[in-house]
Amino acid sequence: MKFSLTILLLVIIPFIACQEEIEGNMVIYANDFEEDTSSIVGAEQTQIDENTVLGAFHNDGFRLDLTDLPDHQYIQLNFRLFIHDSWDGNLAGPNGPDLWSVRISDNEKNPNNRDAIFRTTFSNFTSIVRPQSFPNDFPYFNIPKTGSIESSTGICVNAADPTGTAIYDVERIFRHTDNTAYIFFSDELKQTNSEDPGCDESWSLDDLTITIWN
Repeated sequence: MKFSLTILLLVIIPFIACQEEIEGNMVIYANDFEEDTSSIVGAEQTQIDENTVLGAFHNDGFRLDLTDLPDHQYIQLNFRLFIHDSWDGNLAGPNGPDLWSVRISDNEKNPNNRDAIFRTTFSNFTSIVRPQSFPNDFPYFNIPKTGSIESSTGICVNAADPTGTAIYDVERIFRHTDNTAYIFFSDELKQTNSEDPGCDESWSLDDLTITIWN
């Protein structure tokens, strides 16, 4: 899968305020995960549309370790996110909300000391009764599959549904100045009415690029 330069732009407020001060950028990490997962802790791989991706995860995720970073003021993340099967979006418990997040820490040994730079929900239903927060942060309300670029078949409980996986191209830019970054991609999925929750709801990720800005 080729990384698309046409992406859904999601920019945090500090970057909007300071974007004119950013003068240069450098790509420090780019991976389509067809072969190399050496910088990934917790890597799992599966095939989606004939491409190797990270996943599928359920109440789990992975960590990307970046060390000895050059001086910078911001980090930009670009990636393709696959939301598989029956995500319930903002639905209140016991089977929701179905949350997904990116967190960052400067200390891999203290993963609780990390800030959520993006925490949102996704819904694979068609009814507004189960809205999602994406492309905004939770608990914003949007129509299910808002911002998705295309669909593919589900991988488990909705494997017969050609729209069972919603696909998103995501970009986030956030303030960061440390020379190390441990970036956590994870979910908080709830599926109490299934004997196999991982079959009901999961996610995968591909085409991850990390850019630093001065």
